[in-house]
Amino acid sequence: MQHQDRPHYKHYIGITSQIGFCQVPLRLDAFNQCSFSCSYCFAKARGGYRGDRTIQIARAQNLEERFRRIQGGLISSAVDEFLSRRIPIQFGGMTDPFSSFEQKTGATRNLLEILTARKYPTLISTKSATLADPGYSRLLAAGNYLVRFSISVVREAERINIEKGTPSPTELFHTIRMLSDRGIKCAVRFQPIIPGHEQCAFDLIRKANHAGAKHITLEYLKLPTDDLKSPICMLESSNGERLIDHYRRCGATQQGRELVLPRESRIGFLSEASKLARKQGLSVGFGDNEFLPYSDGQSCCSGADLYLTDINLFESNPASLIRRKKKHELIGCGEFSDRWIPSSNINTYLNSHVRPLSKAGEASWISYLREHWRVGAIYAPDFFHGVEFAGSEDDTGMPNFVKNPSRFLAL
Repeated sequence: MQHQDRPHYKHYIGITSQIGFCQVPLRLDAFNQCSFSCSYCFAKARGGYRGDRTIQIARAQNLEERFRRIQGGLISSAVDEFLSRRIPIQFGGMTDPFSSFEQKTGATRNLLEILTARKYPTLISTKSATLADPGYSRLLAAGNYLVRFSISVVREAERINIEKGTPSPTELFHTIRMLSDRGIKCAVRFQPIIPGHEQCAFDLIRKANHAGAKHITLEYLKLPTDDLKSPICMLESSNGERLIDHYRRCGATQQGRELVLPRESRIGFLSEASKLARKQGLSVGFGDNEFLPYSDGQSCCSGADLYLTDINLFESNPASLIRRKKKHELIGCGEFSDRWIPSSNINTYLNSHVRPLSKAGEASWISYLREHWRVGAIYAPDFFHGVEFAGSEDDTGMPNFVKNPSRFLAL
């Protein structure tokens, strides 16, 4: 079957449910599935990912037509609004753009040609070494990209148990070196960090620095609550205990659709690893959501604002407010009135767990913010480590929050 004859991937671009805490929540995917077989894949654990999995492919001409329409002033959706502001795209938000499907179709290359021509700020997420190919590296060198390679933190003897079909860390570091030598900015996302395997990260961080990476992201494994019998949940930890049992014994809690270890069991390692990285000149991001405000730069965990040019970030969420606040400064919901929000409805892009209720005369994103601006609510300001209720309310009755210096520890 030829590329043009394959089913069209209708939902190739969209806004992710991470919009509540992410400054780059715009995703682009060349395919609706991935040929890599990572046992911890969050996309495969999602209920909506199941069913008919016939491969669908994004059509580059649709992206080009969208850009032309936006350039002509025709804005018809929230995605269009994000693109018109040059908020960075995360290319590979749900599936890897460089798995074997790319070798068969070239769909990713076609999309890259459009992004490169417009120098659109793009964060590429991949586990593939394909980018070392001169055809791709030439496109990247001419564009506006930050390439983020994902590497799991696990002992090498057990890597084969959680990843199949992916290059080794050695191959990825070699690819980073080749791209860096061409002036292409690279990052490494150490995700997932498998509990009990943390010590493996320190050597990997040194190797990332030696290869020429600019930025690292640290993120612990989150278990998918949609499928607690998945292979990653059944994987044995360092003491022979299944990970799902280890998480339950440690008091893991549910965040959205994921099971997350307590902060106290993660913060010690994250602090130690980030200090090593910064000492070597790397910038650091934290992919564990409650630690996002500790990341370098203003762009969640990705460092996008540090390495991409001509961009705007999405700053209308609590995590963004917290970043720009000094200790003891009040954090109030009314501050969003001075920040850009999409005027179009965002509900069609969000899953039912986070979709805001529509209110007459109010933009859907403002409805979301007000609905979640409650003490103890997920992704409200006090969800983030070191932030707490200030004991006061603003003129509209919404609670104020504040950074607590004694808890807002340096990471």
